[in-house]
Amino acid sequence: MNNGILLASGGLDSTTMFYWLENQDINVSPLFINFGQHCAKKELKTLKSVLPQESLSEIIELDISDIYKFSLSASL
Repeated sequence: MNNGILLASGGLDSTTMFYWLENQDINVSPLFINFGQHCAKKELKTLKSVLPQESLSEIIELDISDIYKFSLSASL
């Protein structure tokens, strides 16, 4: 069984790991978590732009941004 889930943001680390796992013949489902970060839309757009077209339908989007809905922090 060569399946896996990769926490992915579209950044250099997760993109490199995605392609490395694919090169190892591991079927990867990228997991994108929106936890309320101010750049979530940009991260997801970037993730979709760096992955191969055939992998876009495999992206799992998890929105847990409600967890911080009362936070006043600008750090998210």
